[in-house]
Amino acid sequence: MINVEKENISEMIDENKDMLDDRIVSLDESKKEGASNITYRIANLRLTELPQDLLRNMLNDIDTEQDNLTQKAATLERTLHKELLQGYGAVIDERKKEARMIEREFETLSDDLENVYDALQNRILTNKMEKTLGGRMQLYLSEGLIFSLILLVLGFLTYEYLYLDSVLDADIIMKIFYLDTLCCLVFLTEFTLRYQRAEDKWWFWRNHWIDFITSIPLPPASL
Repeated sequence: MINVEKENISEMIDENKDMLDDRIVSLDESKKEGASNITYRIANLRLTELPQDLLRNMLNDIDTEQDNLTQKAATLERTLHKELLQGYGAVIDERKKEARMIEREFETLSDDLENVYDALQNRILTNKMEKTLGGRMQLYLSEGLIFSLILLVLGFLTYEYLYLDSVLDADIIMKIFYLDTLCCLVFLTEFTLRYQRAEDKWWFWRNHWIDFITSIPLPPASL
């Protein structure tokens, strides 16, 4: 069984400074490795791990392709108009098929555009958060802390709703509420920090509004 060396795969090699892993784009280098290593890198290539400049270039390329398709559709429409004026009714179905193909290509590019744009905004946000917190490890620790607090809050709230009585256990319920409020303050602080560092504020709200909603503490039903 071939052992895939994941620790080497995770480190990017970019000696020619083209913003891509040389092991992906260099055929000569790829020949020295096994198929498992190469396919692992390809399968795990994530847009969010690509440099910002490269992602912006990808957006420009997709935008250009969409402009080309728009021009192609306009040319097709003018061609159909001329053919109809000349009485060529048999070409209508053929032109409709061509139009549907253009439409599908355009929709595919629109999906690609959205994915690349999301990746770019996430990349920008991640880079700025790393600078704010002092490094990638600090960012990972921050994310781990937030995740742990979420589990803690969910655990206590579940315990409250399943096992505590609103009257007999009022003191415990209030302590859980205070704990929930404290954790929510941490969540709101982290949310505000990320919002301030997002390049596209509307994109951030559209993709992270649920984080804001869930950061609002709910008072006990007995209050």
